[in-house]
Amino acid sequence: MKTILKELAKKIEINLSDEEIEKFILYKNELKEWNEKINLTAITDDEEIILKHFIDSLLSAPYFNAKSFIDVGSGGGFPALPILIMNENINGTMLEATGKKCEFLNVVIKELELKNAFVINGRAEELALKEEYREKFDICSARAVARLNTLSEYCIPFVKLGGKFISLKGDAKEEILEASRKENKRTVKRYRFTVPYFYHLSFHFNVSFPYTCVQIRCNHTGNARVLRHDFGRISMDKCTSTCCIKGRKPLRNQCTNYTR
Repeated sequence: MKTILKELAKKIEINLSDEEIEKFILYKNELKEWNEKINLTAITDDEEIILKHFIDSLLSAPYFNAKSFIDVGSGGGFPALPILIMNENINGTMLEATGKKCEFLNVVIKELELKNAFVINGRAEELALKEEYREKFDICSARAVARLNTLSEYCIPFVKLGGKFISLKGDAKEEILEASRKENKRTVKRYRFTVPYFYHLSFHFNVSFPYTCVQIRCNHTGNARVLRHDFGRISMDKCTSTCCIKGRKPLRNQCTNYTR
């Protein structure tokens, strides 16, 4: 397992130290043990955990170039814990609504001796209203939480002006189109999305696993834009949400597509 993890990480240009690999193995063991008690993941095979959880999370590592981030709906700790294992210079807060999953995250943090990791038991739509958390983080991330239009409302209020919202998605084309429709009133005004596609992991690993990473940057007008990359650009239609404007409350979500 150690060799597989190290080789796969090299293929995405990440060199893991022996100490970091040991931490990933401990994390995997805790994940499998706790998964027998609470539902953390449907993926239980060792190699699939490495590929579909660890490597998938590490693909987004280059975008976590900041001092702090909050991960919304952390669940089993992805992508937050893999990012924190390999980067001791960033402080990560994991926000999770389920108490038992928070207990698991705290056990892993203690087991791996991560000094830069913190856990909060709560809901994003409530926590974002509190002054101590609103617009306090350089980055807000989320993986497999909700559709992009709803997810933006959860996450953007946490981000500082000039910060980023990173959403780890599979094929997000449909969600981006959904978020851009004029009748959709829960997207963010005049977003420009630059979506860096990693195409398929078959490019690296001979398996089919589409991956999309979406970054939204809040600017000083209270609107937002997405960081520019060399992977192409998609311009969003205008919309009406004010959830990222300083001093405004995020919209209450009535999403029927996702059950937390």
